[in-house]
Amino acid sequence: MKEEFSSKETSKNLLSLDGNHPAGAGVHKSGVENHKKNRFFKLPKFETGLPARLLSLTVVFVLLAEFLIFLPSVSKFRNDWFDERVQAAEIAAIALEAAPNRQVSQGLSERLLFETQLLAVAMGDEDMWELVFSPQMPIDSIPVPMDLREERGWDSFFRTIEHATAKEGRILRILSSTDSGSDDKYIDIIVPEAALRSDLLEYAYNILLLSLLVSGLTGAFISWSLYRLVVKPMMRITNAVADFGEAPERLAAFKPSGRQDEIGKAENALIDMQSAVSNSFRQTKRLAELGEAVAKITHDLRNSLAVARLASDSLRRSEDPRVQSVAPRLERAIERAIGLAESTLLYGKSDTPKAKMASIEIRNIVEEAFLEGISAFAEIDWLNDVDEDISAYADPDMLHRLLSNLVRNAGQAISDHNIEAGLVRIAATVEKGWMHVIVEDNGPGVPVHVRDKLFLPFSISENKGGTGLGLAITRELALAMGGDVYLNHDYEHGAAFVVKLQRTDPNI
Repeated sequence: MKEEFSSKETSKNLLSLDGNHPAGAGVHKSGVENHKKNRFFKLPKFETGLPARLLSLTVVFVLLAEFLIFLPSVSKFRNDWFDERVQAAEIAAIALEAAPNRQVSQGLSERLLFETQLLAVAMGDEDMWELVFSPQMPIDSIPVPMDLREERGWDSFFRTIEHATAKEGRILRILSSTDSGSDDKYIDIIVPEAALRSDLLEYAYNILLLSLLVSGLTGAFISWSLYRLVVKPMMRITNAVADFGEAPERLAAFKPSGRQDEIGKAENALIDMQSAVSNSFRQTKRLAELGEAVAKITHDLRNSLAVARLASDSLRRSEDPRVQSVAPRLERAIERAIGLAESTLLYGKSDTPKAKMASIEIRNIVEEAFLEGISAFAEIDWLNDVDEDISAYADPDMLHRLLSNLVRNAGQAISDHNIEAGLVRIAATVEKGWMHVIVEDNGPGVPVHVRDKLFLPFSISENKGGTGLGLAITRELALAMGGDVYLNHDYEHGAAFVVKLQRTDPNI
């Protein structure tokens, strides 16, 4: 059967014709439109631990990636769905051309329309329009036209969303090019949107199940890998930190895994931290015990020094010239010893000794520091290279103790290493408004590995019988006077310590 119409009357003819070859399909409803509706997924309850969070985040990210892939894939499914029906309609039209008298039986016509889910098929060009298969019954609703020849990528995407959200019962009129290669010819088909929506929902549901399966397997694998590689080692480190926090004075038995990555570095850092903190706690305990013992000894020593001071007063009244020359020096030494004992008691009471600052001449204090600090090393020469007119703003007793400690350490280092022609020299210079008193020797120098901890209490002492407190006390005395003491790293002929002092009273 063949009928000819003007192309302007195409839509009217498709709606009104009641042909002799019914499609037999009607508005095809496969029942899939209600397939899996109102489906709800009850998510399991996860704990809030790191492994559960990793699994959840991995699943979410994989689903997000699947969603970004799903949008263009469902648009392509919609286009392929239309292309399949256009090709089926064109094949049916070719079969009709080959049939006798260009007519097919009613049964074959119904079968072709049913299997392709079409309501009507027409072909034409700009001048002629031909109805190939007419609908079995009149179509009540006006078809929604969609010209696939003019659609672009985004148009297909938005059309797909429209198919999924449109009201029920819509009829679509699809215009598409034919495979003949002519731009003028087109094929015109009428399809129920319900069939497309049903197949779209089924496709989306299958993609959803596949995405959940892929995301679940991927999330489980990634979570298991992260748990084995990161979470479990970090939990081990966390537990070790928690155990160590309960008893920091006890070094916990934590063995590193031997890894060379960041986890291994964290394990090694934890071991170093535990060792440092444990040593610090032990040193603090030793300091407390030592402080208590020193306080008792100093209390008794102060009483003994009081008796010595009375004896020195008696010696001062002696007429012996040799006694009279030694008595003042002895008396000053006893006074400094008594002051040191009282300061030690105050330090044990957490009271910082206050410096008695004054403008003093340095040369005489350096002279007395040499006589006290290096007296036990008769074989070592010393040189007081400080000018007589050089003065500084400092506490004379604290400065004497400070320089005596440095001189004694220098003499001990030279004596321990049997340095021939040993020499300790003290000089003074003025740099940028500060007085620098330099104590240098020609001994073995300070090893590199102890320089960073040189002024820390109980640090490793290089001198035989050293306690590791001398330089810590020296630094404390310098800071109490508003100055500092440090090691000159550029000195190459032994060791050189620089005592930084104020030149004048900063309040004036």
